[in-house]
Amino acid sequence: PRPGGGWLLEALVVSGTYLSVELSTLFLQMLFDYDFKRDFTRVFIRNYPRFISTILRLHDVKDISTRMVDISVQLFSNSLLTVEMLREEALLSTLLRNILALVDAQQLSDPLHAGASVDGEVLVNCENVIWTNRTYWPITNDLVNILSHRTVVAEVLRKPQVVAEWLRVMRRFQGIDPHVRCVTAHIEQENRHWTSPFFIELELVMEQLSLVDAGVKDMMQAVREPRDGPDAPDLLLELPALLAAMHHILALGITACTEWLVTSPAGISDLSSRLPVRSSAVSLHIPLHRFVAFFASQMCRYSSESGSLEAILGVQDPQGFIRLLLDHPLRIQVVL
Repeated sequence: PRPGGGWLLEALVVSGTYLSVELSTLFLQMLFDYDFKRDFTRVFIRNYPRFISTILRLHDVKDISTRMVDISVQLFSNSLLTVEMLREEALLSTLLRNILALVDAQQLSDPLHAGASVDGEVLVNCENVIWTNRTYWPITNDLVNILSHRTVVAEVLRKPQVVAEWLRVMRRFQGIDPHVRCVTAHIEQENRHWTSPFFIELELVMEQLSLVDAGVKDMMQAVREPRDGPDAPDLLLELPALLAAMHHILALGITACTEWLVTSPAGISDLSSRLPVRSSAVSLHIPLHRFVAFFASQMCRYSSESGSLEAILGVQDPQGFIRLLLDHPLRIQVVL
């Protein structure tokens, strides 16, 4: 057998058996051995899609998610091990791909969902059981645990390809739960799942942004007041590198938001024209806008540049996109 006990977990997963109470307890007791913990973490990440698939298949067995989280919170509590898994096992990419897998699973279970895709991308039906049952909870819980380490936040800022994957996830949830303003008649409608899109956006987008914000603040504090700590110096970012990383990520966010605006029915096809304020379907949920606004605020807060907004953000804006980005959410006011 291979060292580290990985063969035991692999045999368990391949057999189609989910984590029992006894087995998860055994694993937790063995995690005190660091070599076992590292090897076990690798196998856990590699088999993560199988766990999510099992949760989808056995959605009535609620304690599977709980036992999965009981183990993962122990695996990702060590910042150095977590960074090692980010670099060697593509940990964050694995979690983000499993979120997209849930969207694809919704398409299979709900093929008749109106407007099921735009430009080949599946849209989220917030009333689907995958979302109302918060099947994504183990993934978001792991994201919170992972991003609570400032060394992980620094690693994310260094990896634009991970940020690009994160933006692809946001794109799937951009414009969910659209509303249309009716002015000719009163329509009595009460959706018992009306809270679902708010939970989805909060747990799949906003929590992660708030953790990145906390990590950036910690790094800025470390730059201004250097002191000894558990994080290795080479894992953090100095101010010039931090600003350069956020500038690059802001540019990625602007590109993603621009693409959505010109391709989505809820956007505007011609960026050079004035934005029409009309009573078409609009959404309260615009995570791509929030992403751009977040990193723009970071640049304004920490950049040493002064003058115009364009100079501070360090992005070219020949078509006045930044102003358009500010105007577009005002369409929400038409509905309210």
